[in-house]
This record gives sequence, structure tokens and C-alpha cells, in this order.
Amino acid sequence: MARHLDPLLGAARILARSHPTARFVLPVASSLPADLLRQEVAARGGPPVRVVEGAFDEAVGACDVAAVASGTATLEVALRGVPLVVVYRTNIVTTRSRAGSFVSSTWDS
Repeated sequence: MARHLDPLLGAARILARSHPTARFVLPVASSLPADLLRQEVAARGGPPVRVVEGAFDEAVGACDVAAVASGTATLEVALRGVPLVVVYRTNIVTTRSRAGSFVSSTWDS
């Protein structure tokens, strides 16, 4: 989760500017520390994000669209018929060496 939190919150900031009525929810498995994630989200600023624990079905069911970290959750969201964007973060060396002409980046993170 830590690897994807900053890019997802960055996307939420951009979406909130262009869609001020948008709401953001972060479903969290009960094995993860939801209170710590709430603190991390709040510390990074941006639009309000509701962190919900153990309510994946309800959270996803309420979504019009989802940004989902690559993995089992992508299949779970797709099976519910929710349009989604799959998020997979990699380092710049891997991106440039494998993506070739498919990915263009003007900055390095």
C-alpha cells in the first residue's frame, strides 16, 4: 500500500479539482492497520479520503470508477462491473528498459 499511496492520492487531488463533487474511498483489508492509513492519508493532504476496513464489497459497489493496485483486487473489482484503472508502480530504470516507446516520461521520480 505504501508504494501506491502517493500516486493514488495525487490522482485524487487532480480529480477533485476537475470534479469537485467526487468522493474518494480506500477499502482496506482487515489485516492492514486502517488507523495508520488514515493518519498517512491525512498527513499527505488532498481531498478527504474515507478509509474503510473490511467492507470491500460495499465500498467497491458504491464506486463509479476505481483505481486499483495490480493484483487480486483488480479481478475482484472487474467482476463487480466497476470500470477501473490498474496501478502498477515501478522504478524509472525498469520503465525505460521494458516499456520502450510505450511510455514517455519527461521527469524522473
